[in-house]
Amino acid sequence: MCSTEDKAQTGVALIGAGMIAKTHVAAISASRPHLRLDAIVSRHPQRAQYLNEYYAGPAPLYTSTLSDVTDNPDIQVVIVATPPSVRIELIETLARAGKHVLLEKPVARNLDEAIQVVEICERAGVTLGVLFQHRMRAPSLAAAQRLAEGSLGKPAHIEIAAPLWRPQSYYDELGRGTYERDGGGVLLTQAIHTIDLALSLTGPVTRVQAMSATTAL
Repeated sequence: MCSTEDKAQTGVALIGAGMIAKTHVAAISASRPHLRLDAIVSRHPQRAQYLNEYYAGPAPLYTSTLSDVTDNPDIQVVIVATPPSVRIELIETLARAGKHVLLEKPVARNLDEAIQVVEICERAGVTLGVLFQHRMRAPSLAAAQRLAEGSLGKPAHIEIAAPLWRPQSYYDELGRGTYERDGGGVLLTQAIHTIDLALSLTGPVTRVQAMSATTAL
């Protein structure tokens, strides 16, 4: 049962207890008393309880049952931090229950699925947000302001360098970096943040050319 003070907060649930989960839990904790973490949904709820370490409030409900979220009227927003391969039905269920959705990148594995996700939320009248946090960093906001003012002139060339690296243990997770689970490799799983930042500053892409190579580096 929520107190009067609790009801003034926005109840949040997190679905997925992988490597990004602690970042979400810590962010909700830092946003108290405006936000309250009510539930964490994981295939293995007992293993997910390490996340208590990152939350400065009462421990949330740890569950593997989605209805614990959809049937709880105190939960208004759900962060979906699952692989893209298991999202469509999940988002549909949440949207039907009137829950607003904050989605970890990427939106989906391909364009058709991404459109489907947007349409599901539009039909249900719930808000869909996608996490591209690089847009909100201080240098990004400063660059956006200067571009909008025209003080940097007209952009003529944008170059992205994303020297990202992950240990083998990262790819040992079942399906990691595959088309079936993630929709692709580094462009969707890591460099997507840098690409999104560039697009947010310069506008949409009109033409694409791609080259790839596997090298010793």
